[in-house]
Amino acid sequence: MRIKIDAETRDDSARVSQWLKFSLARVSPHVTEARIATRRATDPLGSNLCRCRAELLTYTGERVTAEEVQTSLELAVTRALQRTGRVVQRRLRKRRHLRTA
Repeated sequence: MRIKIDAETRDDSARVSQWLKFSLARVSPHVTEARIATRRATDPLGSNLCRCRAELLTYTGERVTAEEVQTSLELAVTRALQRTGRVVQRRLRKRRHLRTA
């Protein structure tokens, strides 16, 4: 699996890499590429937020994307990765079910 991380600092990039390996352990055999982009932003009320966009490309050519905005970088990254991982798992189960039916 190729991994591309677009983060604002090297420290953020290293942390995202660790979270990525942990979060996608179950679906990594089915994923050819993972792209993660993180940005820090401020909402209209002045709160600091972190935005994460996770995109997975599966061996079948399907592209799964999720975007999450949370108060911490860890929360934004892990939730976006969990969402994309669940979608990939559902599609794999659906494909297996269609083959056996």
